[in-house]
Amino acid sequence: MTAPGPPPAWFGAGPVRRLTTVAVGLVSLHSLAIAVALLLFTLPAVRLGGFPGVEPPFFVRQVGVFHLVVAIVYLVEYARDRRVTLLVTIKTIAVVFLLVNLMIDRLPWSVGLSAVGDGAMALGVGLLARQAHRREAGG
Repeated sequence: MTAPGPPPAWFGAGPVRRLTTVAVGLVSLHSLAIAVALLLFTLPAVRLGGFPGVEPPFFVRQVGVFHLVVAIVYLVEYARDRRVTLLVTIKTIAVVFLLVNLMIDRLPWSVGLSAVGDGAMALGVGLLARQAHRREAGG
């Protein structure tokens, strides 16, 4: 029988760091769920979002792959460096993109909701991570 390895780095961390870890995981899970929906259930997912359909489905599936990539990027950056720079940057770019498109096109309800959700995720995770870094630095 071998001795168990050391606990994960976040195990002994304070509550803000643990909450940040959970938040990053949930944001990644959200992106993964969107990826699965767009890749495996393309037309039903598009219709659920208020769009009548899409032709060809390639571009929607490409968005699904993008969501898969960012879900992985969020986790890798956080696991390696305990940082959320890419998560906050990607979510902020998404908010700007969605809001600009809402101003220039008539789009379904899901676009505005996505802008609000992405903004909330960026702000929430960013604030948690900043607080965790401050506490760990003793400030």
